[in-house]
Amino acid sequence: MKIKKLIIALALTLAFVLLPFVVPTTIAKAEEKSSQYIITVQTDNDGFVQNGFVTVEDDNVMLINHVGAFDKDSTLTYEFAGDILDIYGFVGADCGEINVKIDGEDKGNFSLTSAQDTYKAQICSLKGLGNKKHTLVITVVSEDKWVALDYIKVDVGAKAIQTINLAQGGKVITSVLHPTGGGAKDLNVIKSGILQPTGNVGGYNSLGVNVYDSYTGAGPNNFWMGYEFADEMTFEKLVFQEGGIFGDGGYFAEVPVIQVRQNGQWNEVVLTNNPGYVPNDTKIPTEIFTFKFEEVSGDAIRIYGKSGGSANFVSVSQIEVYSDADAKTLSDGAKYTDAITYLDHAEGYGHIYANIIDEKYLVSEGDCDSYPVYKQSCVECGEAHADATFEDKSGELGHELIEKVADEYFYSGATCKSPAKYYKSCSICGAKGGELFEHGEPIEHNFQEIVKTENRVSSATCTEQAVYYKSCADCGAVSETEMFKFGAVAGHNYQNVVDDKYLVSGATCTAPAIYKASCTKCGEAHEEDTFTSGSILKHSYVYKETVAPNWSEKKNGYEIWECENDPTHTEQRNVVYWYSLSAYVSVENGTVNGEESATVEKGTSVTVIAGTYEGKVFKHWTVNGETVSENAEYTFVADGNIEVVAVFEKEPQKPASTGGCGARAMDVLALIAGLCAVMFVFKKH
Repeated sequence: MKIKKLIIALALTLAFVLLPFVVPTTIAKAEEKSSQYIITVQTDNDGFVQNGFVTVEDDNVMLINHVGAFDKDSTLTYEFAGDILDIYGFVGADCGEINVKIDGEDKGNFSLTSAQDTYKAQICSLKGLGNKKHTLVITVVSEDKWVALDYIKVDVGAKAIQTINLAQGGKVITSVLHPTGGGAKDLNVIKSGILQPTGNVGGYNSLGVNVYDSYTGAGPNNFWMGYEFADEMTFEKLVFQEGGIFGDGGYFAEVPVIQVRQNGQWNEVVLTNNPGYVPNDTKIPTEIFTFKFEEVSGDAIRIYGKSGGSANFVSVSQIEVYSDADAKTLSDGAKYTDAITYLDHAEGYGHIYANIIDEKYLVSEGDCDSYPVYKQSCVECGEAHADATFEDKSGELGHELIEKVADEYFYSGATCKSPAKYYKSCSICGAKGGELFEHGEPIEHNFQEIVKTENRVSSATCTEQAVYYKSCADCGAVSETEMFKFGAVAGHNYQNVVDDKYLVSGATCTAPAIYKASCTKCGEAHEEDTFTSGSILKHSYVYKETVAPNWSEKKNGYEIWECENDPTHTEQRNVVYWYSLSAYVSVENGTVNGEESATVEKGTSVTVIAGTYEGKVFKHWTVNGETVSENAEYTFVADGNIEVVAVFEKEPQKPASTGGCGARAMDVLALIAGLCAVMFVFKKH
């Protein structure tokens, strides 16, 4: 880096010593280098933190919005990196005062008060900040005074812009420097960072100063536009947003190519994608096309191709350039202030004034008796000298007629038979001479939509207008490819035609088939008109499913039969009654649920309980005379009607006692005999 700075310092010293002898274009190149890499950041950018400031839309500011505040102690904070910082805003009679701090260091108060209202005025310029990251804090120190700040400028190095839209660090170059149409005359409109809405925008020139149109009224030409840089850059992507599309041009007549300048030679790059460009006037205005290619280095890049339309011009909204093919673009939501990496730059910021020929420094135009006078300007920052001027003596005095193509010298436009004609003019004073010269080539036929029976391609149909070939308004030649539609359509003849392709719904048990009416000419079906045809179908029932009976809910079971022609028609068949699932259980000498009998659902578990009788003991249970259990509580599954009997036997007598009462008691018990009635209890699983 030190070696680089030393080389730059020596180069600047040599330039200053040889300044009077330097060719103006060389000096202009030095000026470009100094102003190439200054990044402008709007105060409404996401990086600014507002406290008390509000965003205000104003057509007079640099882009769309600036920020402002009335209240004292309102602050605006921003982090940046760089050695030089300039602050711009609105100054006027009712404006207040701000304080500026960098990294907490007070840089002083700056007044925005001025006798004349001025937008985009420089408020202050802070230098020698050090090439590192800084925190800027702007504080309103006045009370009830308007403070409006528009943008800041920070100088960056060549590598800094490699991570963003390179257009911000390039100088616009083009084959048409002075267009005469309705578009912007400022070339820098193509790198404003503002995309235009895609689609029709309301007629010719409605984009106004938002796009650049290369129109000059000249004949066929190859148009190009792009950027050149003071240093060699790497490129991988160019994004082109076209401007307005007009009846006589605004587009490329063929798919344009991308060229990169290397060692003074323009070389076409090989695209790695298809940008999808359509070279005709039927395209959508302000459409965006992306051209990608392998990494290539050079000091300039441009889009190049044949101008389109009868007026031979191209309309340009934006041209973006990136070092990374995958970089986020404006249409992706990127801002040109995104992802900036600031670098060191050469030391020393003193003005180096030189004789630079540029219209912005023009003091007085020359004529045939005097040379044009310009102010000297700084090769580093472009600032004009307050007093020093110089004469441009590169031309000779006296009328010198040249062939200059400009509207003021226009005589007649090009036709399909002859080129455009212009008056010759004086190169010094611009006076129009009496001699004419031709420029360009005869233009292509001026094909227009002229209705002629002999040029008809096809007659009108039910849905389409008649089609005609375009013809030249100047010579009557008929185009072989360009056509247009004219007149009314013939209209449909709808009739009731029975055809499966017009079927809306088939016949049912209750209604015939429904069809749409159709056109007898083209066969198109009517969207709404319908008619019926055919007979109603009879019911044709088929088995669908069975609903089982439900004993617990006392619901019968049945089969469901459904009509094949209309499933909404059904019948119930083969009913199965719920009580067919019942089982009747009766109990002898016992109980079920405290009763002698019960009705239960087939397949459930039932528990019966034997009764208790004095002098008798339970022996076993029988069903139909067969023993089924010896337990007093017997559980079984009731599969049908059943009778369960509890069998008892006499209780055995105890041995006789030798003593009185006890012996008699035993005798009494021994007398108890017989079977006792048994209660059964049923229990469902």
